[in-house]
Formats: sequence, C-alpha cells, structure tokens
Amino acid sequence: MAEYKLRSKQAGSLHDEDLLAEKIVEKLLANNDFIERISARISEHLSPLLDAKVNTLVTEVGQLKTKLEQLEQYTRLNNLRVYGVKEGPNEDVCKLFSDICRDKLNIIIQPSEIDIIHRLKGKEDGVRPIIVRFSSRMTKKRIFASKSRLKGTKMVIKEDLTPQRINLLKHLAKRAPPGTYWTNDCKVFLKSKNKIYQINSVQDINDVWSKQSSIVSKTTSEI
Repeated sequence: MAEYKLRSKQAGSLHDEDLLAEKIVEKLLANNDFIERISARISEHLSPLLDAKVNTLVTEVGQLKTKLEQLEQYTRLNNLRVYGVKEGPNEDVCKLFSDICRDKLNIIIQPSEIDIIHRLKGKEDGVRPIIVRFSSRMTKKRIFASKSRLKGTKMVIKEDLTPQRINLLKHLAKRAPPGTYWTNDCKVFLKSKNKIYQINSVQDINDVWSKQSSIVSKTTSEI
C-alpha cells in the first residue's frame, strides 16, 4: 500500500512537471522576441551549410552547361556557314556551292564530300545563308583555310558556332580591333600584345584586358 502511494505521488509529480513544462513552452512560443532569437541562432548555424550547398549546386550546374555546350559544338565541327551567296529560282545549292569552291577557292569538291547542304531560314542582308555539313573534317578545314580568297566579294565563310561562342565574338568585336580575334576548329582565339589566348568565356576576355591594363600601369610607373 505504501509502495502504491509512493508511485501515485511520483506519477502526480511527473504530471505536474509535464504541465509546467508545457506552460513554459507555450509562454516562450508566444514571446516574439524569443522566437526571433531562436530563429537567428538557427539561421546562424544553418546559413554556412546552405550557402555551401547552394554554391556547390551552382558550380555543378555551370559545369553541366559547359559540357552540354561543348557537346553541341562538337556536333557542328564538320559544318560551315556561307553568307552572301545570291539565291536563284529552282537553284541546286550543292552545285552552287561546288562552283564557288572551284571558281573562287580553287578547290574541287566531290559530291561525296558533302553530307548535307541547304539554305537556313533567317536572312542576312536579304539573303539566306547556306549551311554545309561535310563528310570529312579535313574537307571542312581545307575550305575554311581558303576563306580569305573570297576577299573583295560579298561572300563570307564562317564556322558553325554555338550561340555561346557567337556571343563571345560579339563581345570581342566591341573591345578588340578587327583581325585580332578569330576561330579555328570552332575555338575562339584572341591575339593581344603578341600573345594568343583561347577565349572560353566573357571572363577570359576581361582577364586579358585586366592583364594588359596592369602591364600598362606598371610600365607607366617605371617611366
């Protein structure tokens, strides 16, 4: 009987403690200042972890975008775009291009060397460009290496670049003199102060200009 009373007393005591704890928690939860302090402490401890995770995800997404762009460009390595070729009624684009290669570039192209050729939808200066996919990369390189022979005509041959690489050329056009940047094997290059840089991003362009500015500043300070 005494043992039963002791257990009953302990149970009552625990119940009272639970009620007291519950009231304390309710009171604390109703206290905005307490909630703000708790939130601040949680944020203080979680923010570095969240920031690190977000930074990791941003880096991974950036790397994925780069890989996808490289893959897209790889699928275009055998392609060239030809601008400024007049359109005719019922034209044979393959024959037209072969004639240009023979007459303007002094290169004989066999039909088997052309995989796909057609006009693109968009117009430049009122004329739709021609896109050519060659069966061999060597043929593409041979044609592209002879593009300077079109100088003095309205025709221009360019590599088939991804939008990202076209954007790099647009940035270079705003900052670098003509003839100091070009593409080869669909890679973008810039020559500055007798050095050649491969340009993979807008940041690369900024870095080159930063280097040149620092060299000029150093030279000026030494005079």
